[in-house]
Amino acid sequence: MTHGATPPPACRRRLLQLALAGALAPWCAPVRAQAPASTWRWGYISNYQPFSWWDSDSATLKGFHVEIGQALTQHWGVASSARHGTYADMLLALRRQEIDAIGNFFTRVPDLLGEFAFTNGLQDFRLMLVQHEDDDRTFLTLDEIPIERLGLLANTTVEDQIQAAIGKGYRAYKRIDAALDDLARRRIDAVIEEGLIVEHAIHQGRLPLKTTTPMSAPVRLGMLLAKGQSERVIRVNQGLHAIRENGNVARISERWFGYDVTQRRTAGTYINSLLPD
Repeated sequence: MTHGATPPPACRRRLLQLALAGALAPWCAPVRAQAPASTWRWGYISNYQPFSWWDSDSATLKGFHVEIGQALTQHWGVASSARHGTYADMLLALRRQEIDAIGNFFTRVPDLLGEFAFTNGLQDFRLMLVQHEDDDRTFLTLDEIPIERLGLLANTTVEDQIQAAIGKGYRAYKRIDAALDDLARRRIDAVIEEGLIVEHAIHQGRLPLKTTTPMSAPVRLGMLLAKGQSERVIRVNQGLHAIRENGNVARISERWFGYDVTQRRTAGTYINSLLPD
């Protein structure tokens, strides 16, 4: 059984560090304000499935965040362009004003807040416990899960925290799809991973799995723009609200995850409303 690819562990480690630890070095001074352009230039992380990635087979940039960006520019009625690269590449492109925004949604960590402007968001970051769909057990704490039956992605901040909390003995995987495959085959009892990543894998692979207990508090996300560009921030915020109201966000997210990610669920991803900061 195979599922959609996930970012390399090094990339996933960095993204989780941003979300859970907020450890970024200070960068350069804010960029001066500019008027919104008629052609909107997006930047995306090129190996962050299912949010954005370069599909070499079709030579196409794909992902949930990519389609949200397309919906925004279509709503504005403007031309758009998109480039992709590493997380560091996209930050540098934004600093150099080579792009208007990074279309991925990022955690509002202090150092990013100090350098960049954040828009409103459509989703939160939250680590979730994943179990087999027929497993009725409720694990409220890590201590209740048999450690040798717990799977997670290796070389991430999550692994570091699990080690600190309950020690070694869990099963570490190089790819999250391998962990989910073992869970589907009942070789392990649970997996811990970012909510939407596993929701995508479950939906696309029709896996007999479900998200259950939240393993972290919801973390607020937003797109990144350069400081001093309030007109562009307002434009994106208004656009996000509009494509949510007209049903485009629901249609896009249902394709990727099987449900509207802007709606609260009893067990799953939790969302902050699209309100001004």
